[in-house]
Amino acid sequence: AKFVNQANIGSIHFMQECIVEILGVHPDALYKHVFIFIREAALLVRNALTAKSKDAYQKVYSWQTICSLNLLEMLVSRYGSDSKAVLQPLIYPLVQVLTLTATLVPSSRYLPLRFHVLKAMLKLSKNTGTFIPVSPIILDALNFSELVKKPSGPGSYSNLAGLLKVPKPTLKTIAFQEQCVAQVILLLAEHCNQWSNHIAFPELFL
Repeated sequence: AKFVNQANIGSIHFMQECIVEILGVHPDALYKHVFIFIREAALLVRNALTAKSKDAYQKVYSWQTICSLNLLEMLVSRYGSDSKAVLQPLIYPLVQVLTLTATLVPSSRYLPLRFHVLKAMLKLSKNTGTFIPVSPIILDALNFSELVKKPSGPGSYSNLAGLLKVPKPTLKTIAFQEQCVAQVILLLAEHCNQWSNHIAFPELFL
């Protein structure tokens, strides 16, 4: 999808679910397809890291790429959750792609996009039982200068689910800063909750 909003997000999720079911019908071909998808996403990110151009970044930071990454998360979560599952070996490369995507452009304007990717990583971690060190990426969202400076005005609350990027004037509003802090708290709480019963929990989060 070129654009995602409240009107079409349900349809996009439905189509993603359909693709997950269809690809699961032929498990022998499933690994090959998902491997190719992840490789294509990795090449996009690598090209952006190499070229460091606006066009290269835009190819990664687009709804097409984010929706594709969400689909890959759904596929690997569904068919890679067991140690003997066909997609289990693809968890690590997918995590690498997601991590690089989340941190590709360290700009507060792309915080909504970072939150989208982090949610996909948390889902992947929960569904596959794989620890993914996302807490540094989550907490890094609070280090942007716009979030520590005095707000310029109240602003208005936005639906972050339909955003990848926010305008510069929005960054300094109270509403956006409160939304970002709330998202960080929710994501960090979800991450901690996933591993709260694990014996290594104190070492993982202290």
